Amino acid sequence: MWTALLALAACPAPTTTSPPPPPPYRLPSRPLCESAWAGVPEVRGQLGDARLIEVSGVVPSPTTPDLLWVHNDSGDDAALYGIGSDGRPRGRVALPFAVQDLEDIAVASCPDRLGPCLYLADTGNNAGDRSDAAVFIVREPVPTGDAFTDDATATLVARVDASAAAGLPAGLDVEALVVFPDAAAMLLFEKVDGPSARVFARRGPFGEADDDGTFTAVGSISTESPSIQFGRMITGADLHPSGRALLVRTYTGIFEHRTDDAAALLSLGDVRLTTVTFGPFSEAQGEAIAFDADGHIVTISEARDGAAAEVPVNVLVCGG
Repeated sequence: MWTALLALAACPAPTTTSPPPPPPYRLPSRPLCESAWAGVPEVRGQLGDARLIEVSGVVPSPTTPDLLWVHNDSGDDAALYGIGSDGRPRGRVALPFAVQDLEDIAVASCPDRLGPCLYLADTGNNAGDRSDAAVFIVREPVPTGDAFTDDATATLVARVDASAAAGLPAGLDVEALVVFPDAAAMLLFEKVDGPSARVFARRGPFGEADDDGTFTAVGSISTESPSIQFGRMITGADLHPSGRALLVRTYTGIFEHRTDDAAALLSLGDVRLTTVTFGPFSEAQGEAIAFDADGHIVTISEARDGAAAEVPVNVLVCGG
């Protein structure tokens, strides 16, 4: 008996292992254009929500058909807006935090990998004096039926510091953000009136307790935008769900960079982008750009001095 008890005492205690994390949420696949882009956009409609006078970012919903997420920049309440591909209003979703100057939006896996999240770049810094710039991460809201209810509010997942305290140059102005589809990293693009713009990367994971992450410079990009005042400033960007195509827009044109996979962007170096088209010339102050659900390019401008109903939803078709 004593021998058996001693043998049991000598046995190591059973160990418990945590289950492996789930794989990242996978964005729906979209066609990747392998031919030339149309040089002139198709107008799919006009913005139908009178509040959308300063649209600065756009991205298609990965879960709700025919839904585009857009937002205004400074001068609006903290909110997201849903519109159809023709600009038809689908409702407004409040954000449960204050923002100063939202400039771009991206969609990728949530940090917990349990679904899609929207990444919001509150990084506008025209005066060069911000110390609170950040990228906010919210779970993608789901409409009730065809639209969002009046009390719809997004759920905050995390806040990523995008100030000098996070390794970025003091006074940096950023209006363009991309996030890798699996949320492995994000990129910020400098807005500068010069021949090239710096690109900064921050690797994931992104989470509420992950406050010590820093951005590092990974290269620079240049375009053949006309050398007119402000013409070369980068105002928006998007990454194809395949990770193989990067879109960048300036006030005067749309540009693209192809790569084998998104990871190559973390060692970008100095890259000259390929011109897709100049303009669109119907966009007085173009800032929003994305690959839409069909793999085409959707762009929207700020209204400036006009009405939202006069702002077109433009689409550059592949193979046009």
